Amino acid sequence: MPEYEDDDRYATQRARYLSRKTELRMVEAKAVAYSERGYSVSGMARAMDTNPGTAQGYLELAEAQYGFEITETTHLPGEEVADYEPVEPGYHETLARKDAQTWVDLVEKHQKRLPATWAHNVLDAAREDGFTPSTK
Repeated sequence: MPEYEDDDRYATQRARYLSRKTELRMVEAKAVAYSERGYSVSGMARAMDTNPGTAQGYLELAEAQYGFEITETTHLPGEEVADYEPVEPGYHETLARKDAQTWVDLVEKHQKRLPATWAHNVLDAAREDGFTPSTK
């Protein structure tokens, strides 16, 4: 992977790659790229010229479809970065119960912006195990 002089250049190039290789839009992919560099939501929002709520929404959508790992991994310059695949039905089983409920809530919250068949399948699997969207 090439070295980048700054995080903005990295985020742009990485976002282009992720938006081609995943179902993420460029803005969500850029949020993930900043996350990979260790940016906080507020730092990411400043870098992306948006507000923290919007930046958080971009990350939540990515986490709903690709799992929490997509925003938990920090990559330093020169390190190889991961490719991401949508999580499979049953992903919730790999998480602690509280985290699984948080993830189910994210999928439910962003369901209209996620691939319909995928969202239906993962939510059905979670419901079969007793998970239902929280009422907040």
